[in-house]
Amino acid sequence: MGLSKLEFVDAVARTFESHHITPKDLGISSRQVNYWKQSIALPYFQNEKHLKMNVYQGLWLEILHSLTKMGISTKQLNALSRKVWLEPRESDYYRNLVRAELDHPTSSIQEKDQFHRILEDTLLLETMASEITPFTVGISQLIRTSISLFQFNYFPQSGEWCFSGAIVDPEERGTQRMSREPYVVVPLARLFNDLVSIEIIKSEGDTQLMDIELVEALNLIHQKKPRYVVAAIEGHHQEFQFVYHDTRTLSELIAFLKSNDLKKGSRVLLTLQGDKWDTQIIVKAK
Repeated sequence: MGLSKLEFVDAVARTFESHHITPKDLGISSRQVNYWKQSIALPYFQNEKHLKMNVYQGLWLEILHSLTKMGISTKQLNALSRKVWLEPRESDYYRNLVRAELDHPTSSIQEKDQFHRILEDTLLLETMASEITPFTVGISQLIRTSISLFQFNYFPQSGEWCFSGAIVDPEERGTQRMSREPYVVVPLARLFNDLVSIEIIKSEGDTQLMDIELVEALNLIHQKKPRYVVAAIEGHHQEFQFVYHDTRTLSELIAFLKSNDLKKGSRVLLTLQGDKWDTQIIVKAK
């Protein structure tokens, strides 16, 4: 996968506090959501009036919506929702994950101290246990990986579920079940990308879902409104150039250059047109 499970856990923890998505954004009626709240285990909607969700919760609501349209009963959806959100807490999934990292031979002394503090902090442990589940850790792979094939699979006969796709270990018990038992598939990659778009727009770029370079790029686009943007992305390396265009007199141009602190590597291209200078400013950001 390229990242350890603990790093995916960190990604979950950082993004779980960002609540901008509403059922209306997903095209799901308030009536439907209120019905689910009464009949399906949705612990993150307890005492919540405005029903604002993070990406993980929004994606789960999308999955429920898809399975409902496929004819899966409310009773089955309730049992499935318990498996996703409540059973990991009851089975100490997060505590066991921390203990495994604590006992791992490659963990540093500093990391071991951090794990000990987590295990000793009852409130923190309880909070993290409600957020860190196999479902949220699996979805976090979509945050860090550019893929188009990622699926949620539900097995109506046994009530079990699993992920499948390009980055899922085919030896995992859930994916082995796919060769023995009928299942229903909900594609997740497009749904996830749509939710991330909503999150970015509503948070105005202030989200942990993006690398800091991309956040800075979006802020520049929003504030400065360049004529066009050139983006070059290779693997995890991202490079952006913002091109602004204007026509200025020589005195206006001098005043502009004196009052603007252009980033290192920026360029100013000037073309004299009559008594004014056609100005293109290329600002480079990495």
